[in-house]
Formats: sequence, C-alpha cells, structure tokens
Amino acid sequence: MGNGDRMRFRSVTRLRLVVWMLAVVEAGNALLGTAALAQTQSSGTLLEALRELQGTRDSNRDLPSLEPGPATWSLEKAVDPASYRLTPGDGVNIGVWGAATNTWSLRVTPEGELILPTVGPIQVGDVTLTEAESRVRAALGPLYPRSRVTLRLIEPGRFRVSVAGLVARPGVYEATRADRLSMALIAAGGVRAGASLRQIRMVPVTPEAGAERTVDLFPWLLRGDLAANPVLAPGYAIEIPLRGPTVRIRGPVQGRTGLELTPERTTRIGDRPDEEADLVIEWRDGDDLATLLAAAGGLSDRATRQARLSREGQNPRLLDLDSPADLALKLQPNDLLDIDFLTRWVYVTGAVRQPGRYPYLSGLRALDYVSLAGGPSELGRATGWTVRADDGEPRSLDPLRELTPGEIMRVPERKSYKLQTWLAPLSSATAVVLSIIAIARR
Repeated sequence: MGNGDRMRFRSVTRLRLVVWMLAVVEAGNALLGTAALAQTQSSGTLLEALRELQGTRDSNRDLPSLEPGPATWSLEKAVDPASYRLTPGDGVNIGVWGAATNTWSLRVTPEGELILPTVGPIQVGDVTLTEAESRVRAALGPLYPRSRVTLRLIEPGRFRVSVAGLVARPGVYEATRADRLSMALIAAGGVRAGASLRQIRMVPVTPEAGAERTVDLFPWLLRGDLAANPVLAPGYAIEIPLRGPTVRIRGPVQGRTGLELTPERTTRIGDRPDEEADLVIEWRDGDDLATLLAAAGGLSDRATRQARLSREGQNPRLLDLDSPADLALKLQPNDLLDIDFLTRWVYVTGAVRQPGRYPYLSGLRALDYVSLAGGPSELGRATGWTVRADDGEPRSLDPLRELTPGEIMRVPERKSYKLQTWLAPLSSATAVVLSIIAIARR
C-alpha cells in the first residue's frame, strides 16, 4: 500500500467515525424527548384534561383570561344575579378570598356542570347566579373554612334559537341571555309583509323551558318599553304568525313605524298618483285612538285637529283630536280614521283626463276645476255634471257655480258611449252565432 492509499484510508475512517458519533447524539436526544413526553403525560389527570378542554385551568398556572380582549357582547344594564340563569358555555370566575386565596376561570359544560378543582363537577345548569354561588360555596366551604367563596359571571354563553314563520330567512340562530326578541328578528332578516308583530309566539321546545308566551312588540316599538321586548332563553322557538284584525288611518300623519305592514292601495274617490296609501295597523283588543295615532307617528303639520271615524254599520263620527275623551275612544277591527288636511280640497271625478283632488280656492267655479283636471276626456260630456250632496245623492251642477270645500263633482260619460258599451257584448255574441250557423250549413 502506497503513501497515497494510506492517506485516503485514514480520511474515510475519520469520516465514518464522525457520522457514527452524530448518530449516537441524535439517538440520545430522541430517547430524552420520549422520556420527557412520558413524564408529562403521566403527570396529567382526567380533571386536568377536562379543564384543558374547557380552556380553564388553575389561575396559579398563569393561563390567559376568558376575556383577553374587548367583550364580544353588550348589556343594557348590570346582570341581576337573582334572575340570570346559567347556560352551557357561560364563563364564570370562582374566587376564594381569605386565609387561602385562589381564583379559577371556568365554563359551564354542555351538561350544565361546573368542574371545580379538587371537588369535581357540580350541577348549575338553568339555576340563577345566586343559587349557583350557594352551591359552589357549599362544595368549597369545607376545603376553605376561613375564606369567602364567590362566583361571578364574566362571559355569557351562547345557545341556539329557531326563528320560523313569516320572516325573510327562517332558520336557527345563535343568541345569549343578553339578547332580546327584536335582535332575533333582525338576524332573521326582518318580518315579511302580512306578518304579525303583536302576536309573536315563543313556543317551548323542551320540557324545562316553561309555558308558551305571546309577545306584543307594540310598546317597545313606540316607547322603547324593554318589558315588551323580552330577553331570549334556551329551549324556545320563535314563530311569526299572520297578522290579525287591522285598522286603517288615512290622511296627513308623520310617518310609518315598525308596526306598519305593506300599505294596501285602496280605490276611492279622489285618488291621485301622489297620494299616500292608507296605513294598515294591526289591531289588538284595548287599542284606542291615541294608540293608533302613535302607531302612525302622530299628526303632521298638514293636518287639522279634526277627523272622521268610519265604522261598519254606523254613520261616520266627527272627532276632535284635542279631546282626551275622543283620544280614549276604543277601536274595533276594520275602523277607518280619516284625518282632515289643513289644505281644503275639491274632488273632480268621472270622465276627466286627470281625476283627483284639487286645492280649494275661493271663487273657482266647477268649470275651472274641470279645466284643472285636464278637461273632459273624449268620452266625457260638456253638460249634465253632478255634485254629491250631504245626503250622498247626486244633484245637477251648473258649470258656472262656485264649489265649496269637500264637494265631489262628477263629469259623466256620453250616452252614446254607454250604448256602445252595452251593445259591444251583444254584437260579439251575434257574430259567434252567425259563424256557427254558417259552418253548420256547409
């Protein structure tokens, strides 16, 4: 073996020795890691594993709080411990204060339990915070006899609520005990046309939920009454039914509220394209005239303080909207409140080009109002006009007579047009009969 061969042999031998040493070191590290992992796993307990799943462990192990950032919920007022009932997912803080001080951040499990350190699970589902604190104190008291035990809610849990019926997007939505009924309706896209907001049903779907409730959102929509907009609770489904009986209001009012449904266009004398449709408001037993005006937003600056109430089977009743007695008048289904405009009107109907209402101006004659309405149509007559009297019967009208506010005049169609209207179906029927006879003779 020459000198060159000896040098190459020594280099290869050294390289193999370095590779072998590196392999030994790597194997040693792997063995150490396995031993450490085994030691870590053997030191755990089932209770600790459950705490890990809850995201809550002993505070002395320097774990993050349940609220590392801004709260994802909001409240109208402080929670009442005597009325708030714990729900699975609620985050609570349990504190021991005194000779031995400690705190734990825990969540209520899906089974409705709190897993207390060194004690184990206790049942707190659907009990008030006050009662839950008593149960925690009874469980931890023997372990900390000279300390004060507290329980505080730090995060409301979430549950699912079904929203069905006449809403835009029926489905299942998440909620907390801090959310209200109106929030569930907003989450479902709002109510659809023809839906009731005064007979909302909160139906129990679990035996623990309690009795069915019927909610009228009217006081909350008009006055912000929170008692009429209840908080949500687990075990209930929300159903939006069809609206019930209604009343209508016509004339100058401020605007529309959430209680107003899709306006129903009515055909009546005096309609013009720029007129607002009647407001249709759902009625409930006990509603009075003041309630109806509030639902319509109140009177606008175009309204007088006079109105007429029309009721089935009765003559219209004139009302004073400044009178407390009239405002307290109880409404019945299908009532119509017609509010007078501050601007007085004359109505032009019949065979004119633009039938409708026109502002009353002193000195204008019937002929002038027909001119304002575009004149008689090609079917209208130049004579024979009528005006409706107080008793509802039409009377002949001189085109040169001045009209008074509220009068309703009519321009009739030509008699030849009426004759043509009557003869048209007869001529069509005659043509059909002659065609059948001709076919039969062939």
